[in-house]
Parts: sequence; C-alpha cells; structure tokens
Amino acid sequence: DQDLSGVKCTFGSVLALTGPGSFYGDTMSKGIDLAVKLIKDAGGPEFSVKYWDHKSGDAASGVTAMTEMVAQGIIIKLASYVDDLGAMLADTAKNHVFTLDGGGGTSIFGQGVPFFWGTRAITPNDTLPGVFEWFKQTNPGKTKVGLLGWELGPLNDIIKQDVLAKIEAAGLEFNGLYELAAVGNTDFAQSI
Repeated sequence: DQDLSGVKCTFGSVLALTGPGSFYGDTMSKGIDLAVKLIKDAGGPEFSVKYWDHKSGDAASGVTAMTEMVAQGIIIKLASYVDDLGAMLADTAKNHVFTLDGGGGTSIFGQGVPFFWGTRAITPNDTLPGVFEWFKQTNPGKTKVGLLGWELGPLNDIIKQDVLAKIEAAGLEFNGLYELAAVGNTDFAQSI
C-alpha cells in the first residue's frame, strides 16, 4: 500500500456542457466531480478538474480547449464526442495528453490514435451487426438498408467503409441511402 493522500493532480475535461448534448455533459461532469470527492475521501490523491465546453460537437471549441489545456500544462484529459469529433486527436497525440473518451462510444476513426482511448463501444459500428440481425428477424424478406448519421467531413469515409462492410457481412444489400446530418441535429424528419 502506498499513501497517495496529499498528491495533487489537475486534469482537463472537454464535454458537451451546452447544446443538444448538454444532458450528457451535465451527467458526466457530475460523475467526475463525485469520483474526485470519493477518491479524496478514501485517502487517494487530490484531483482538481478544469472543464471546457465543446458545445455538443463544435470542433473549433474543442481545438480552443486543447490549446488552452496544453498551455496550462495539463496532460490528462477526460473527453467525449470522440475527442470532439476528431478535431482534438492530433494535438492529443502530439502533446502526449493521456485521454479517456468515455461518452456514448468512440468511433472507428478514433481507434489507434496515440494517447487516446475510447472506453466504450465503437459507435455506431459495434451496434450494427445486432441491429441488422434484429432487422432481418422482424422484417422477413426485407434485405435493403441504408444509414442516417452525422456529417463529419473527412472522417465520413472511414465510417462509411466499415458500415458498408457490416451491411454485406449481414447478408443485406445497401440501398444507396447514406444521409448525413449536422452534428447536434435533433430533427431528422426530412431525411427519413
């Protein structure tokens, strides 16, 4: 056993504190704050957290947060939205900022990035085999599927290639629908 009381560490957290995903940022920040308290109460190190808001997927906000974090010498970070939808990943690796992205899931484009670890499923890709199996069982004779997802610019291709491979592996046919909507969009009626 090693006594870690008295050890102090500041880390950053970049979450969706405003915008359509703010419910998650609120929940995550409360969880972080509770963990910090419980760790200290148990005789562990004293953590302090500096929060930044990526505004539910605004890449510029994430880049600004990363710049400020590095300038302040912070080398540990909790993040969400796959390190703000990829905009922070290069600086995370370049500046060796140990990052855990524990939100709703990490995307395939975040895999293998140095100093970055997603701590949940690869979203939406990991869920697709199960979704496709459910689709086949509940819709016998239906074989064509498409996808409605977020517009992520240059990151779209890696996600799409994986989705298309999963459609084929499920024995389904891609119907040509690959509709992309703005990050944070909550109204998909027109696309559907």
